[in-house]
Amino acid sequence: RIMGAIRLASGLILVLISTTMCVKADSPKASLTQSDKSRILDQLKASKTADGTFGSARETYFGLTALKTLGERTKMKKICKALLKDVSSESVEDIYYLSKLGCVKASKTRLDAIQTSLDSGIMADQYMALIAAETLKSLDEVSLDSLKSSMEILLEKGAFKATKASSRVDAASTAFGISILSKLGLSGVEAAGKAILKLGKSVGGETYFTAPGYNRLHTTTLVMDAALAAKAPISKNMMNGICSFVIASKYVQAPQDVANLFLATSLCSSNDIYVPVVLGVKDLTITVSDVSGNELKPSEISLESVTTHGSSSKVSVGALNGAKLPELAPGIYDVNLKATVGDSEVSGKSTVRVPATLSPSKVSVVVSSSKSGSSSDDEHVAKFPSNLPEELQVDESKYILLIDLAVKGVSSGVAPEQVALLLTHVDTGTSTMFPMNGSKGKYSLKLNMGSPSTTSKLSGSGMYTMYMMVGGVLLKESFKWELGDVDVRWPPSNPTASLMDELKPKKEIRHIFNNPDPRPLSLFSLVFTILCLAPLGILILGINYLGFGLKFSSVSQSKWAIPFLTSLVAVMFLNVFYFLVLNTFEAFAGLGILAIPAIITGHGALNALNLKRTGGDKEKTE
Repeated sequence: RIMGAIRLASGLILVLISTTMCVKADSPKASLTQSDKSRILDQLKASKTADGTFGSARETYFGLTALKTLGERTKMKKICKALLKDVSSESVEDIYYLSKLGCVKASKTRLDAIQTSLDSGIMADQYMALIAAETLKSLDEVSLDSLKSSMEILLEKGAFKATKASSRVDAASTAFGISILSKLGLSGVEAAGKAILKLGKSVGGETYFTAPGYNRLHTTTLVMDAALAAKAPISKNMMNGICSFVIASKYVQAPQDVANLFLATSLCSSNDIYVPVVLGVKDLTITVSDVSGNELKPSEISLESVTTHGSSSKVSVGALNGAKLPELAPGIYDVNLKATVGDSEVSGKSTVRVPATLSPSKVSVVVSSSKSGSSSDDEHVAKFPSNLPEELQVDESKYILLIDLAVKGVSSGVAPEQVALLLTHVDTGTSTMFPMNGSKGKYSLKLNMGSPSTTSKLSGSGMYTMYMMVGGVLLKESFKWELGDVDVRWPPSNPTASLMDELKPKKEIRHIFNNPDPRPLSLFSLVFTILCLAPLGILILGINYLGFGLKFSSVSQSKWAIPFLTSLVAVMFLNVFYFLVLNTFEAFAGLGILAIPAIITGHGALNALNLKRTGGDKEKTE
């Protein structure tokens, strides 16, 4: 029973795999246009360095290959010089790309590196070494015996593994293996071509290939190139899927991806198996081309059906006029097409936008004091594309704008999605848009210029220029109709702070954390200050009155004593200033400065006094 269940599960898995691989792929829905090629060319030019390279030898090779496809010419001498300057040790990858660019010639060092890679057993390196030897015209100078032996080792059920230690085969290694078999003239190319197709994955009508170390576009391009060279049995369905994936990747940017994109689209457009056809519509004319954008000449074109976009309801239309679609009412449609190119019949679906010719017709503007207006209000009328006859004014007496707009060309299902009044401040250049409501070609707006909801959006009072904006998906062109100016004088001042005003320094905020304790009047403090200083004043006056004075017994003592007393007085004054105006750090700095002369002069005065006493003792002894 267990074995039966395993067989049943295996069968179901095989059925699912077969169903996945057989999903029908439609023809590609797009092709490379001239605008795509111009965009890619601008990208490549922006990626080039000053010396003309794209960085490494690998990226430069792909970048220059893509530029060559676009018809650009390059100065290879300068580029090769720059590449060889940056390449310190030439690996087989560097030799491969430099030889493809024509920047190097055969040498013993390069041939030794090629021989090492041929013997390495790494599929990608063996392929690059073989092509490099062929490009350098040195196949006779290397041995291919080890390469032929390793090909047999890496071969597994028709496909190839990247190395001997790899757990399974992959698409990139098999593509390299097919190319090597073809170059060496060995058998097994056809079997490998069939095996490589089984490695593809189909999702949403697109078929791609993957391999470790390679992105999907690069791997798919390698597979496609190898499979076509091996004349593998690629079905139309698979070719459509592969080319659909390739063209869906047309927004790549890296030089390597761009070169692979061009190579893959070229293979899709030029092969002996099947060329996918792209059906499209441009300017209401059916176009038939390949994925590279080359025009194809179909033997027959037919219009199968036309439905409204996003629904299944069919639209009754007339017959084709050559390749021109029949006349359609403005709208968006899904057009189902069929064309015969060669012996292939191709079906395709394209979304077509038929634009409508709409335009503003007339506008009426009234400045009033009420939302309903009054008979005394003046009506200002302008016909498209003229301006209003005079400048409008908004003040405290009339501050409501009543605007009515008529749009011609509006019909059932065709109307502008955007109708709005745009006010642009003449001085600041800031703009504010106010949507208008309406239907059937008539739109209105009641705008209270003094309401907070309006003033918060505007830039205050001043002169504004009025524009009428009309646009939509189906419009052939959008309109920005300048009506004239309106002088907003009310509210008289509603300045909107600019960003710079917001960033200006703010006033200092002083916080009161505790209420100060109650204190007596300053007069009491002054009286008590005088009473405290009175003894000092009495002392000074008493000394002068009694005739006391400072006497110095010697000149040397007075020389030191007077500066010392002066420095002490300066310290006292510093303390007074600390109490009044100075902070702690400033007071410490001043004290540090005054301490120096005070210490020096004090030391000198004490020495002079000590010398005097010592001298007196000597006289008594004598």
